[in-house]
Amino acid sequence: AFPAEAQRQQRRGAATAEQVQYPDATREEPGERAGPRLGPQINRMNDAMGRDEFDRVIEIAQGIVNNDRANAYERSISYQFLGAAHIEEDDYASALRYFKRAVEENGLPNNSHFQLMLQIVQLHFAEDEYDEAIAALDEFMVQSGSKRPEHTALRGNILYRMDRFEDAAAALRAALEASEEPNSSWQQLLMASLAEMEQPEEAARIAEDIVRRNPNDKSALMNLASIYVQADMTDKAAEVLADARGRGLLTEARDYQTLYRLYL
Repeated sequence: AFPAEAQRQQRRGAATAEQVQYPDATREEPGERAGPRLGPQINRMNDAMGRDEFDRVIEIAQGIVNNDRANAYERSISYQFLGAAHIEEDDYASALRYFKRAVEENGLPNNSHFQLMLQIVQLHFAEDEYDEAIAALDEFMVQSGSKRPEHTALRGNILYRMDRFEDAAAALRAALEASEEPNSSWQQLLMASLAEMEQPEEAARIAEDIVRRNPNDKSALMNLASIYVQADMTDKAAEVLADARGRGLLTEARDYQTLYRLYL
């Protein structure tokens, strides 16, 4: 499904004055804003979105984009609302089409413009359209100048889905190195990439680090034991599970079955 946070951002409609989120962007901030003729309609469209009146949102937005006097900002934000309304109706194909038109009109402030580009990536990703997602993300990163680790990690995630495991691992390592706090989901994805590359020893090193920081996390312990098995380190796998058993962390029959098989 479309990411919940991105959906909430779309429902909020037009961005107000905000801190600059993309200081290294190559795109200049457009100067246009809503004029006195169409500004009230945009306000009504925003109010209708807040009341979940999506048919009304679509009606107002279509009227604006079909108005020959609408400027680039007014057209862009109307296409943005059209996309948001169609997301609420789970029509992602239409949402993608309208979001792309909003970007093409090139009238939104940088914060909104680049957030919209990122949401196009997320929609492609949600629809398993990985070639389109990676192309859209690369364009977003070039134009926005973003070096945020979460965007680099998203690139790694898409590359992993494309079976480009070496490229995925490189992106995920870069994201983790740029983060103040290691992100466990990125580490898990990096370990999966390394396993696909038949590098279980390196995957085990990462899993060990996760366990050191979360010694009572059962899933992390089970994952470490699984990686040890893949690396033909069954003695170490048994040690991990035996320690977990001694600390009362094995809570299901299958946990004990795994340990029993390792002992055998």
